[in-house]
Order: sequence, then structure tokens, then C-alpha cells
Amino acid sequence: MSTFVREPNSELVQLLDQFLRHNWDGIKECVGLYFSPYTMTKDTLFVLDKLPGYPQISLFTGGSGQAFKFAPLLGKLLAELVLNQTPSVDLSPLSASRELDK
Repeated sequence: MSTFVREPNSELVQLLDQFLRHNWDGIKECVGLYFSPYTMTKDTLFVLDKLPGYPQISLFTGGSGQAFKFAPLLGKLLAELVLNQTPSVDLSPLSASRELDK
């Protein structure tokens, strides 16, 4: 039997909804919610980028349990993004805007 809690914490959902509605133009309501202990992009690569349309927000996602192996590098690259420095590694394959046709 899985110990993973499949129902989201309603208080956290409410906080997230409030934050999104009050901080991002165009957000109206939550029409669905999905979460999983295992996340991965279609092409299996991480996303490490500035959030498109919101250059003040840097993000990392899609770690799916394998990110721990890259923690020092990911931390360095996220710090470079946050500080608006040129990344020490080409991040174009990890772009949030890349095509995910796979």
C-alpha cells in the first residue's frame, strides 16, 4: 500500500490560489489540480530557466528523484540565474520554452 497522500492539503491549495490570483494578471480560478511524487518532462530533461513572461522568477522543476546527483551544479546555476549572471553552462536544452514533442 502506498503511503503517498493523494489528496492535496486544502489549506495549501487555498494559499496557492490566493497567491496566484493576487500576483499574476489573468489568473481567474483553479480548474484542476494534479500532483505526483514523480515529476518528469516529456523529454526527461530538467527545466532550469527564468519563467517566461516573468523574468524576476527563476525556476527548477522536473527533478523526478534524479536531481540530487546534480545538486551542487543546479544550485550554482540557479544562483547565477537569480543574480542575472551568464550561466556557466549552456541552459538552452533546459529552457522552459523548449519544444517538448517527444
